Amino acid sequence: MFLVMILASMISLTLAFVSVSLRTSAIGYSDAVLGVAGRSVMSEYDVHLKDEYGIMAFRGFGPEIAKRVEYFASYTFDRNKHLDLQEVRANSAGLSLADTDAFEKEVVRCAKFAIARGIISDGGEEEEAEGGRTATERPEGGRTLRNKAVIDSLPSGGHPGNGSLFEKVKSVLSHPADAFKSGSTNYLVNRYILLMFGNAQTGAVRDSFFTDEAEYIIEGRMSDDANYRAFKRDLTEVRNAANLVYIWMDPDMRAKVTAVAEAATPGPWSALTAAAVSEAWALAEAMNDVKLLEHGKKVPVVKTEATWAVDIESLFNKENIEAGYIDTDPQTGLTYSGYLQLFLFLEERSLKLQRMMDLIQINIQGKYDRDFLIMEHNLGFWFGAKIDGREYAYEEKY
Repeated sequence: MFLVMILASMISLTLAFVSVSLRTSAIGYSDAVLGVAGRSVMSEYDVHLKDEYGIMAFRGFGPEIAKRVEYFASYTFDRNKHLDLQEVRANSAGLSLADTDAFEKEVVRCAKFAIARGIISDGGEEEEAEGGRTATERPEGGRTLRNKAVIDSLPSGGHPGNGSLFEKVKSVLSHPADAFKSGSTNYLVNRYILLMFGNAQTGAVRDSFFTDEAEYIIEGRMSDDANYRAFKRDLTEVRNAANLVYIWMDPDMRAKVTAVAEAATPGPWSALTAAAVSEAWALAEAMNDVKLLEHGKKVPVVKTEATWAVDIESLFNKENIEAGYIDTDPQTGLTYSGYLQLFLFLEERSLKLQRMMDLIQINIQGKYDRDFLIMEHNLGFWFGAKIDGREYAYEEKY
């Protein structure tokens, strides 16, 4: 009897160990199958998005993603009579490519990878000033996006923006070097833009709808010419403000303005005349600055006596103002691409990211997949499953 009791206890203990082992192996088995199923969904990324822009994302919404996970997992579970796949749930909250935070993180990752591989440099202001072709070589005309359905489907919705140029001018004059401080998220996003998107100076980076893509990100117009003209206007106004500040801070230039004003309108009205003369002088210098930038030259953000080009006498000679440009050959400063980066640095964050999405969507639709939409693609997803009453939860990201 005593031996029977011991044997029964040993058998019960053995069965308990077997039960625990079966449960543990079932958990491990299920976890492995679900993990492979999740990664299988991630493997279906858009090849063109990856090849053209370095971004890995797959298409699908929550219920559709859940069906894909269930499809891959069921291939194994349907052949296992001991495990029952009861439910699969999925969503991509916070991991949609249309989510500006998620998109920004992916862009930063791509920029860091490009810097690490030496594809783009991680230099300072001088290095950022280096450009390619001159803006004068850009083809006339360009393209115009007129399809309302395409425009309405853009992540930005064709939003023109509401940024204040006056605020941008103040920021440029106050902290021009901030745009070139390496390592910040804004800096890395702007480096990605200059790498992946064309502009009037570099030309198209790839077969894209717009040529002046960086200008589109800043201005948001639906044609190359409109974006280029708008950026030139904003650039002229920024240079005009910077030049005006310099005129009134420099004693010699201020004295010249005062002398011209008093000679033209003696008496109390000379102050108003002086303001008009200084504005005209600053604008003439700004127009010359923009011509220099268009021809691939450098223009300092803050002028000096050596880099100031237009003399006050030229204001009264229309032919001198309209003829060519005056090059003082400054050794420091920014080229057209450098000023682009300044404006990109000052652009409102979410609108800048959405317009980047616009360009990606427009180009992939036009070249590879007419049904491509940023909002339908994801950088990862969350999913859960219930197997034999036990819950499993996962997060998959590239």
